[in-house]
Amino acid sequence: MTSDNPFHYAMRHRHAMLQKNKQRDLQNRTIANDRITKQSHEFNQIQDLKKSSLYKTTLDVMQSNRDKEYIKKNLDSTLNNLNKDQIKNFKDQI
Repeated sequence: MTSDNPFHYAMRHRHAMLQKNKQRDLQNRTIANDRITKQSHEFNQIQDLKKSSLYKTTLDVMQSNRDKEYIKKNLDSTLNNLNKDQIKNFKDQI
């Protein structure tokens, strides 16, 4: 095998770069086509999330936290309106 002269080396390099660019262009076109054809599918992922157990668990936890806050708020106002005897009875019941 003979050693390559600079011209052959440059041509091989140029050919490799052209092949790489063609491959990248093909990949970009494929990605663009997939984005166009799969747009409706991405919307379904949001709907799938609403059907998931994570969504239901999060909804339950948030509802429970809202209920706790409501109870805390009303318990404070109720305790502030009790007289001494009612507070003592409440304390004894707990």
